[in-house]
Amino acid sequence: MIPSAETVAIAPTTSTARTDLRADPGGGVRDDLAPLPSVDPEPGPRTPTLLDEFVACRTTLDDLQQRIAARGEQLTITDIAHHLTGRMQLSPALHRLLVDAINERHTELAAPATAQYRRD
Repeated sequence: MIPSAETVAIAPTTSTARTDLRADPGGGVRDDLAPLPSVDPEPGPRTPTLLDEFVACRTTLDDLQQRIAARGEQLTITDIAHHLTGRMQLSPALHRLLVDAINERHTELAAPATAQYRRD
């Protein structure tokens, strides 16, 4: 038989012990340790990634591929997608072509060309 909630009394925990990482094994608190740094990210503007810029230019991977092909290079849609998501790195020359294609689209939308060239 499974006891019902009325027949089972659950005792509250009365332990107030807590672990203090600065506690000295001798019972005192060590004051020679520096406080731990905050792990929360600092507030502030985040630098947009190339993927952010691709989304902002409201185009397709196929369009980017065609724009790069018009510049004389062949790049697969898969390679473009993997580079945008950080799964692979393109050569600096191909990266520049991709940035040029994204910035060209921004210009067509009358938006500032904001995709960043990486420093290699």
